Amino acid sequence: MDIALFIIGFLLFVGSLVYLVVSLIKKSFTKKKFIGALASGFVLMIIGLSIPSSTETASEPRQAEKEKEKEKEPELTPEQIAANEKAETDKKAKEEAESKAKAEEEAKKKAEQETPDYKLKQAVTKALGKESNREGDKITKLTFDQETGNILVNFKGDENFTENMTITGVQLDIKDTLKAIKTTGVAFNNINIVVSYSMVDQYGNAEESKVIDLDYSKDTIDKINFDNFNTDNIYTVSDIVNFVHQAFVGKK
Repeated sequence: MDIALFIIGFLLFVGSLVYLVVSLIKKSFTKKKFIGALASGFVLMIIGLSIPSSTETASEPRQAEKEKEKEKEPELTPEQIAANEKAETDKKAKEEAESKAKAEEEAKKKAEQETPDYKLKQAVTKALGKESNREGDKITKLTFDQETGNILVNFKGDENFTENMTITGVQLDIKDTLKAIKTTGVAFNNINIVVSYSMVDQYGNAEESKVIDLDYSKDTIDKINFDNFNTDNIYTVSDIVNFVHQAFVGKK
């Protein structure tokens, strides 16, 4: 049905009836006008009813296409249906397995980050850096014996512009290492700091050698106020001075 034509016809039809009533009252009725309007309205209504709407016309081909496409789709055999269902089940099982493995990996990583070894490594690496300015790793060894509570940190001393600046830099590294370990909250009894440096013998041969070996107890670390601590005292506050090479004794 064409709604527009039907409405126009209906309005003309009703208008002709209104004209009839008004003209009879005013006694100015014209039969020709009345019949013309009435007939026009009636004809437009009939035409409007007989013409299909644009929506219906457009929907019919689409519906026909859908039906045609549906007819073209082959029916699946029971074997194909079972295969599709199995593939969907396998896909779901794989996704669940991957999700479970990811969750387990994240839980493992989180648990690892709570271990004393991980905390110490992260803190000391942050304090000293990863690379030495003399090539290679800055930290050469870092261990924690949970039974004895002893922490061992071996690192390379960095080279500087002068001997005094090199000594001061090493002392500052020791201070930063002790402070970093304290801030981790890891329970320990003793910290052993061993520093190595490239030393040249009387024959001109260079060799990476131990130049500083110090021990600090937990009681000593607890006493140190690192914010105000004078780096020059890093040797004197040590509980045990195992070894300090004469080249690193102090400023000259």
